[in-house]
Amino acid sequence: PNATEVCDGVDNNCDGNIDDSNENLSPCEECSNGQIVQTNGNACDDGDACTTDDACNNGNCLGTPVVCSDGNPCTTDSCDPDNGCRFIFNTIKCDDGNACTAGDVCNNGRCSGSKMTNCDDGDPCTLDSCSPNTGCKNIPQSGTDNCDDDGDGFSEVQGDCNDSDINIYPGAIEVCGDFIDNDCDGLIDEKCIAN
Repeated sequence: PNATEVCDGVDNNCDGNIDDSNENLSPCEECSNGQIVQTNGNACDDGDACTTDDACNNGNCLGTPVVCSDGNPCTTDSCDPDNGCRFIFNTIKCDDGNACTAGDVCNNGRCSGSKMTNCDDGDPCTLDSCSPNTGCKNIPQSGTDNCDDDGDGFSEVQGDCNDSDINIYPGAIEVCGDFIDNDCDGLIDEKCIAN
């Protein structure tokens, strides 16, 4: 009585049952007809926090490796067999997903830009802006003295006396008989000879 039951086909502890204890067997072993046999598919624990779905395979407890990824470019992801996944902040270059920032780097686990993107195209006739999704936008603006509204190469500030007509600008050829100051010199048909 009270002897340790082992897998030998004998009722070692005199309780009327033969080989009724598995306390001397691993989770991947079982006793069958007095013989220790390896099991497959039984759930087990391999003691490694970096595996999951541990199961017996030919007497060994094996698990599927855990994928440690938090999707954050500002962490170095790894796995410790005792404690599982670890995510350590790093200071690498990254992309914060904002097209209006530049110089993106990791800081305390977050990716952020260190400066704003300069969208000024130097053209006073565009409205300059930035969209976080698409980046710089330079939208042509008309109706101001600085803009060449008719596309003839001259704005009102540059002397275009009619910025809505592409044929009228400083230095244009004067058209005789149209009674228009084509070259913006303040005179109408001044180079024409009357017949």
